[in-house]
Amino acid sequence: MAVPENPFGALGGAGVVVGQTTDLAFTGLGHVFSPHGIATYYDEVTNSATAAADQRNNTPRPESIIGAARAAEQGAEAGAGSLIEVLIALNIFIGIANMLPMLPLDGGHVVIAIYERIRTRRGRPYYQADAAKLIPVAYAFIGLLLLLVTSAAYLDITHPVANPFG
Repeated sequence: MAVPENPFGALGGAGVVVGQTTDLAFTGLGHVFSPHGIATYYDEVTNSATAAADQRNNTPRPESIIGAARAAEQGAEAGAGSLIEVLIALNIFIGIANMLPMLPLDGGHVVIAIYERIRTRRGRPYYQADAAKLIPVAYAFIGLLLLLVTSAAYLDITHPVANPFG
């Protein structure tokens, strides 16, 4: 049973939860894009036995919108607080992933703006970067994202992540 708490105590507790969730999001992104994480994920996608074993062992892996919807449904079944936790985690993760420094994402535009600002300083006229030169990199990144999303959806359908709420 939850213990009633004053608003300032609840605000502090919420800050701790958001901080922990943010830390987990950064850790998860680092794990997925590490050499070991990529190799593990490749094995899960290409080998059904590995995927099943990793699912039984609760090995973390990327989830698609299918897995996110399943987690939200499981959170809703566990109660309103659990559903809110899932939605907070999704929002934090999407916000952090959106700030990756790749051009189709907002983080890529921020990096270009910072680069333009650095080049403009020291009394020089305003410098405008030619973002069109980065289009091949953006296409490669979009292809990688499509591959990741498609393979995550495949795994979410064939080997769903275990219910963390029950």
